[in-house]
Amino acid sequence: MAYKTIKVTPLNLVLDEMNPRFVTKNSNNLTQVKIMEYLINFEDVIQLAKEINDYNGLVAGERLLVIKENSQYKVLEGNRRTAAMHLLLNPTSIPPGISNARLKQIPKINSTCLNNISNIEIDVVDSRDDAIYSLSKRHIDGIKRWSQISKMFFYKNLFEQGKKLTELKEFTGESTGTITTQLKKYNFLRFILDNYGTYFPNSTIANLEIETELETDFIVTRIFGFITNELNISFTKTNYQIDLTNYNKKQLELLKEILVKISYLYWGENGTSSVIDSRKLNTQTQIRKFFIEPEQFNKNAVTISQLITLYHGSTEVLTNRPLPNDEEHDQGSDDQNHSDIPKDFNLDDENTNKEPSGEDSNLKEGDEESTEVDNDSGVEPIEDADNLKRDVEESTEVDNDSGVEPIEDADNLKRDVEERETEENEQSDALKGARYKPRIPSSYPKLTNAYKLNYNYKNNPRINKTKKELSEIEYKDFTISSMFLIRTLLESYVHEYIDTFASLPHDHKYKMTHITNKREKREGLKLQDLLHNNIKNHLKDKIKDYSETHQLIEVTFSKNNNTSALQIINFHVHSSTHYPDKNEILEAWHKISTVINTLDKLLGEMSGPK
Repeated sequence: MAYKTIKVTPLNLVLDEMNPRFVTKNSNNLTQVKIMEYLINFEDVIQLAKEINDYNGLVAGERLLVIKENSQYKVLEGNRRTAAMHLLLNPTSIPPGISNARLKQIPKINSTCLNNISNIEIDVVDSRDDAIYSLSKRHIDGIKRWSQISKMFFYKNLFEQGKKLTELKEFTGESTGTITTQLKKYNFLRFILDNYGTYFPNSTIANLEIETELETDFIVTRIFGFITNELNISFTKTNYQIDLTNYNKKQLELLKEILVKISYLYWGENGTSSVIDSRKLNTQTQIRKFFIEPEQFNKNAVTISQLITLYHGSTEVLTNRPLPNDEEHDQGSDDQNHSDIPKDFNLDDENTNKEPSGEDSNLKEGDEESTEVDNDSGVEPIEDADNLKRDVEESTEVDNDSGVEPIEDADNLKRDVEERETEENEQSDALKGARYKPRIPSSYPKLTNAYKLNYNYKNNPRINKTKKELSEIEYKDFTISSMFLIRTLLESYVHEYIDTFASLPHDHKYKMTHITNKREKREGLKLQDLLHNNIKNHLKDKIKDYSETHQLIEVTFSKNNNTSALQIINFHVHSSTHYPDKNEILEAWHKISTVINTLDKLLGEMSGPK
């Protein structure tokens, strides 16, 4: 990447309206005031200003990345830091819509900080293309994670600028299959948002200027998987938009109405709704039952079910279709009236005939057809066998200098390869219309086969050893040993995570506060409290991602809960008379492994190559 380093005052720097943090229909209409308002309200810029002031300046070696456009220096990397410095150096730059409570939090700059940030060094690149590699490494692979919608927007912008899939793969390290799935998901979401105002014109969502404010993960993961498969939605190969080639007018209107009204059950008027509890809709079986067998839930899901029936062009009850044999979970019930759903949430009872939609097989010049599972059905691609086999070879090599033990032996990992290859073949069959019965988690003798572990972080020998032992033990026969291993692994990850993030510099975006980075000084703190008060808040307020994990922690590890996961952390471990049965162990592992995998991914990103 070609660049030159110069010195400027931060007040001469302009925030970048094309930054993927600011997902919007038309970036040209995004003003500096609106960007500042968004950063203050949603990106903790005031807190960052406090940390910069306390640290007396920026961290050395982390210069802003800037491009000169139209005689202005526009910040490509470092918009939050730039906004924070604007608040410190020029309090009059505060947007008029900021609340008085927030205004009172903005610190008065001290003299040392003023001297250090009045003029700063920046790296100026010749073009946006020169900055892509750096941006993608910092935000796609690295610890500075964008939200799901921002990552999709990042791919969409580059793809529309003419970048080939192979180029995007080179920039980001992501597979072409993953990239095409992200493009499809963005266009799926764009289709919903573009039509939201047709059905709910007075909602704030229909009029959002910066759509990053919206929680979209549930819609573009679980709902995307369910509804694209249920409605046989396909995507074009040229731009990965929903293929509407063979839709007649009635079919198209039904498609819009179904997608928008499902989303409304999750978002409501202003982004939050009480109708859908995403924590109870984790599997495709649960989601399908919610919408296709809705009599036990609520009247709003009945409306969706009837719309889907019309879409399929038949009055035949769709619940006659066989369901995947996923493990059954308690889905609860919903007897609320949900008064927040508008009265016009209804349907037209006309029938319609859905014709299969075609696909344009043309690709961009230079792109190859992906050999991975095409995710039109919403089934996430499984890591391909070749990559996994390379992981086997790498993970079985012992680094004699580091002393870190291999995570699993070769035989275990090779069996895992075979299982994943079998599952990949089953997914391929499913996409072709074949139905199969996936193995339910309780049928596995080992916990790490029932609910997989991530192996991104390899720097802690204790964690590695605990993972190895947990992967070898048959939990149904050794419930007490399994219980202690689960707790040990969770505790090790929690302390490793806090050690890492609490040790970051004061002005680092992901600096963990209100907790010491000295493990010995945390000895008196309960594991439950560290999870609920520190890990959860850090994921929610600092990382601003993994909403499912921090919501799971909120529900599972709160003091008024009595789940198996919490019992393993507290009751069973310290009891001299009680011990968990195999079902409690599996239920606890399901929840705890979700938390562990999130911490493992973030620690792995932090410890990876910069």
